[in-house]
Amino acid sequence: MKNTIRVLGFIAIIAVIGFTFGACVSTPFGEEINSVEGLKEYLESQPANSPDTPIKITLKIDASMLNGIADTLRSTDKYVSLQLRGVSTIPDSAFRDCKSLIIMDFFRYDVSRIGNDAFRGCTNLTSLRRLYNLREFSHTAFDDCPSLIEIDAWRTTKPALFSYQGVLCDTDDNDRRRLIFCPQGKTGAYTVPDDVESIAPYAFYGSKLTSITMNGGNMEYLTIGDNAFTNCSNLTSVTIYGNVRFSDNAFEGNLLEVYNAGTIISVGRQMAIIEFDGTFTREIGSNRWTKR
Repeated sequence: MKNTIRVLGFIAIIAVIGFTFGACVSTPFGEEINSVEGLKEYLESQPANSPDTPIKITLKIDASMLNGIADTLRSTDKYVSLQLRGVSTIPDSAFRDCKSLIIMDFFRYDVSRIGNDAFRGCTNLTSLRRLYNLREFSHTAFDDCPSLIEIDAWRTTKPALFSYQGVLCDTDDNDRRRLIFCPQGKTGAYTVPDDVESIAPYAFYGSKLTSITMNGGNMEYLTIGDNAFTNCSNLTSVTIYGNVRFSDNAFEGNLLEVYNAGTIISVGRQMAIIEFDGTFTREIGSNRWTKR
């Protein structure tokens, strides 16, 4: 009898542990909703809230419901964090001007594409989480998203995009890493990772960062694309360790100091070579770098 009790007790303990673990794994992000009408009714039933206390909702939907979901988010005065399940593509302008949206969580679903202006004007959006195997991304997707501070992207297969310290990166066929997008809401100082070999056009466009450090790693030079740092109104300094090559409009609209620890900087579309060490100042609207 005692042995039977011990066995039953052990089974009960295992059952409780298994149930608890299962509950932790399967617990939804928030209220589970699977229709546009269900979302409307649920939001109407909720009390007023603030962006700091968003309503958490799990949406199990298909692509045909996206327009209705977005219209509901545009019309509500409630702030929400969504976990979106069952959608593999975010079409052009899908969530445009959804100012009620605070967080978008993709629950590890493969989202292959984020289209043009997909989240444009989502002024309170702070984070995109658990994007898996994103392959196509538009640089206008997050225009006018001043609160966005991080994108959490994972890849299980190449050539999917991935995030590094909250910024979005990709790699070419030779596994060279390129930084393609920094969220506009990031502030303060930022150091480009050593293994980044190039910065894509418009990567930091409109950023609130105040300073950038580029280490350049062991590569011959770091390449910076057109308008990569255009309209970064808070950017006051760039520190470069190593060699860098950039076009004459890479820092357009900024007045900043450049501190260079290398020997070569290539400036302008004709790639004029300037050799120097020390501190230089670039005048707004000018391609001239003057030693201080």
